[in-house]
Amino acid sequence: MTSLMESLSTYMVPFNMFFPEIDLLQSGSFFKVMRGEEELGIFMALELYCPDPDCDCQKVLIQFFEVINQEPRAHASLSYGWESIPFYQKWGGMTKKEALEMKEGYLEPFNPQLQYAPELLEAFRSRIKEDPQFLKKLKLHYTMVKDKISQKEEHKKNVIPIRPRR
Repeated sequence: MTSLMESLSTYMVPFNMFFPEIDLLQSGSFFKVMRGEEELGIFMALELYCPDPDCDCQKVLIQFFEVINQEPRAHASLSYGWESIPFYQKWGGMTKKEALEMKEGYLEPFNPQLQYAPELLEAFRSRIKEDPQFLKKLKLHYTMVKDKISQKEEHKKNVIPIRPRR
């Protein structure tokens, strides 16, 4: 049996797959990650969203890729939800602790986390607290994805199947 927290991370799609016309570098966010005075690297945050038209999860999955690394692999994957704790308790049947983790952002337990994952999580949490435009962008991207998905679903309803002549 798959747990709720596990299923939340299994099927998310990158924002740029919904909007290939938007440059990935333009839509992405960059994080300079530090440990004390030491720079650990510069990472790009790739946003992934739920493609289910019936899901109102109000969350994003973020994967961090090191900018200068030749090997494209996620160094950390985290989930973040901007709604209230009661929203996630009702929507996902989460405990108060799980809903609080969603609201604060947490490292996905079912995705690989490399050595700088804790620092990337902290950098993300700091950005959310200090930069209201960043959170506004995540919400906008979520809305754009859901709008695009619902347009496709509405289009499917309006298509009349044509049967070939015999």
